[in-house]
Amino acid sequence: MALLQETNEGRRFLTYAEGKLREKVADGSESAESVLAKHQNAVLREGTTPSGEPFSKWEIPYPGIRAFITSVELSKGKYGKQVLVHMKDGNDEEFIIALTANSRGTGVKFLLALPNIDMTKEVTIKAFADFKKDGKDIFGGISIQQGGVKIADAFWDHEKKEQLLGMPKPEVDKRTKEVDYDTYWPIRDKWLQDYLLDNNFMTYNDGASTEVPAATTDEEF
Repeated sequence: MALLQETNEGRRFLTYAEGKLREKVADGSESAESVLAKHQNAVLREGTTPSGEPFSKWEIPYPGIRAFITSVELSKGKYGKQVLVHMKDGNDEEFIIALTANSRGTGVKFLLALPNIDMTKEVTIKAFADFKKDGKDIFGGISIQQGGVKIADAFWDHEKKEQLLGMPKPEVDKRTKEVDYDTYWPIRDKWLQDYLLDNNFMTYNDGASTEVPAATTDEEF
């Protein structure tokens, strides 16, 4: 079993939120007694979406997953582009992890590592929450490992401190002498997605060919 808690029949959908991979099992209208009778590890999570709408849902949180990646899709969904990571464990149980494509901690991190992932071997994807390191705020996201070794960014040379594989470099403003990352990130993200699509690391669908429940695509809330 790839996930370390309970099993369900059929393909299972996971998303990242608040430092965990989460599987929705019921909406908030169902009673706690009813939900917990079927899913003893479920927790109720409530909040407000970026558009101001309240949400309430029962989820099972997981620290991570270990399985084989069978394919990767870039999908146009209700909440924008999603990276859909299709996985299968040793028992042939199937999972889809839906990550926000332009999230630096999740979707972008996965795409940057994708060319270095060996699809013939199991991959461990762990989720983590915000934390501080050396006085700096580190935002939550995912880490990707194979054989206990972190998968490196395929587009960055850590020794030479330079971009690889043709990735566009951020430009320094000639007046402020600083990089305007608000302008750079969208350019970088579009280039990265095109590179991975053009080189067959992933495929694209318009959201119609993969049925992903809306509840699994709301990574940010």
